[in-house]
Amino acid sequence: MNKELVKNLRDLGFNEREALIYVALVERVECTAYELAQALSLPRTTIYQFLEKMRQRGIVLVARKNKVRHYSAESFSRLRELVEIREKALNLVLPQLQELTSR
Repeated sequence: MNKELVKNLRDLGFNEREALIYVALVERVECTAYELAQALSLPRTTIYQFLEKMRQRGIVLVARKNKVRHYSAESFSRLRELVEIREKALNLVLPQLQELTSR
């Protein structure tokens, strides 16, 4: 696993396990939670918890095939959208913070 890539994803707001899972999904294109658990040596229940959080954030897709959930990474453009959302939030907060210091 590319440690620098994981670090860079952490800089984008991923935690360590989310970054590891995301990279594994990109490498595999699509897989089950069991396959991720095996590849990352993490408990499957942990994988499910992180996959659900990542699905809610819109960075992981879920598809059912033969009653089994298969996971894949959302398109890379979604990462750019998340960064833009954070940047907009920062642009809103900075003037408010500066206003506090000018009082």
